[in-house]
Amino acid sequence: MSQLIYFSLIILGFSLIISTSISSLFHILIIIPIINSLRLKEWKILPKSAWALIAYSVIIILSVVLNQDIASYGYKPILKIKYFLLAALGIMPIYKYRSEIFTHKRTKIILNVVMVSASIATMAGIIALYTGYHPIKFSKACHLTRNCGMSGMYMNYAHTLVLLQVIFTGLLIYRKKINHLLKEKFILAAFIINLIGLYLSFTRGAWIGFFAAVPFFFIREHVKKFLISGVALVALSGLIYLASPKVQETFNSRKDSNDERIGSWKASIKAFEERKILGYGYLNYEPHSPEIKYRYNINNAYFKGHSHNNFLQVLADTGLLGFIAFVAWLTLWIKEVYQRSDLVAQVTLPVIICFIVAGLTQSTIILANNQFAILGIYMISVIKPKEEEL
Repeated sequence: MSQLIYFSLIILGFSLIISTSISSLFHILIIIPIINSLRLKEWKILPKSAWALIAYSVIIILSVVLNQDIASYGYKPILKIKYFLLAALGIMPIYKYRSEIFTHKRTKIILNVVMVSASIATMAGIIALYTGYHPIKFSKACHLTRNCGMSGMYMNYAHTLVLLQVIFTGLLIYRKKINHLLKEKFILAAFIINLIGLYLSFTRGAWIGFFAAVPFFFIREHVKKFLISGVALVALSGLIYLASPKVQETFNSRKDSNDERIGSWKASIKAFEERKILGYGYLNYEPHSPEIKYRYNINNAYFKGHSHNNFLQVLADTGLLGFIAFVAWLTLWIKEVYQRSDLVAQVTLPVIICFIVAGLTQSTIILANNQFAILGIYMISVIKPKEEEL
């Protein structure tokens, strides 16, 4: 069983930045260990954050069932709860077999797979950006001015990559603690390659999420370093802005994008006000967004899209009940990793901060690429390693 879990994690690590379709194999394989762990005593392993995620899944079901009068996709969105449930319930078998899964050798392989696959996807995207032809997909570049990696959408790529880039940053900061797993030059190479790739995606929300996350590597024991790094990063971002016309253009010349986001935020709030308890139903806000904008005379009514904000998306789709469960999940997750001092917890806290901040301008919790990444990171991070493990 441990080998099956290990193999599924290899697939997840490889597919996060390469292919959403391949990620489905992880979800299929992890089901078997989960079923094998569904015993009463195993449920006691689940942290409070997992129960919040399970509660959110139940609320998703209720939001769909009780909103059939306006449902655009019928009961189909209920099937999406499997991703949240697999992340919560997957904790049980991984915890049970963690000593066999996370040996030094296997941990090294998992980390290598994640770093190599991300770097290959990024380099391929950069080549496609500058040549107009993708060397791995054997097709034209998805975008001629922004790096898309292996994705067909630069924002999906960037918002997944930034989570991994925060992890790579943590590995670089704590490189002396993991020199038995990864060579410093290898970590540095992956960090630089993907930092360049993240920059060339020109995705503002991902950039801001990264800068907001880095100081949290120092918040536990070095409050001064936390404050100093925060100020330094603000100054650095200012210098980058002043020195780079391309960055200035990224922030200043996207009026249409800004207006669309603001319109989506306003419409999401109106959707919540109309149906406060359970919202419009999971994934049902987006198809109704144009009519909501027309009804309230909100700009860009033609634009049919998600909320471009995780919290507003949850409010619009699942109402106050879903919002409470979602915030409880994030809050408990932060608390659980903050109370630990192991390396996994130290790296995870900034990742959560990145997810929260970057998710203020993009609904990453409903987009497959980003959703699989954050839920996969969650599932692994809440398990405290034994002393002899990473």
